[in-house]
Amino acid sequence: MNSDQIYHKKLLTIDQALQHIDSGQRIVAAMAAVEPQLLLSNLHQRVKHLKNVEFHCANPNRDYQCFVDKSLDGRIEIRLMFVTAPIKNEQGRNVHYIPQHLSRWSDNLKSRGKVDIFWGSCSL
Repeated sequence: MNSDQIYHKKLLTIDQALQHIDSGQRIVAAMAAVEPQLLLSNLHQRVKHLKNVEFHCANPNRDYQCFVDKSLDGRIEIRLMFVTAPIKNEQGRNVHYIPQHLSRWSDNLKSRGKVDIFWGSCSL
């Protein structure tokens, strides 16, 4: 099997990929240009069936449904490195600002325990 075949064998739809998220997991999302917009646009659909999901992201560029849907309280805790304008009013329920230096982010994440899923995006 060549590398293209291996790559295509591993491709998933967003719905298939979301099924890999389970209760009690810690998820870290890539930031800025590689922010996983498809994940963030659909995450609320999955976590409404789960509990105690911890989601870390740096600087989300939109107020995705997972940040604003009050029915997700207790299901997902969102921890942000930077508070961006679209979500600054969402702090307090399940959205929390965790101030830190970008250069220390990965060390701080690792010190809090195992990361179950790292989710980024890229274009080929």
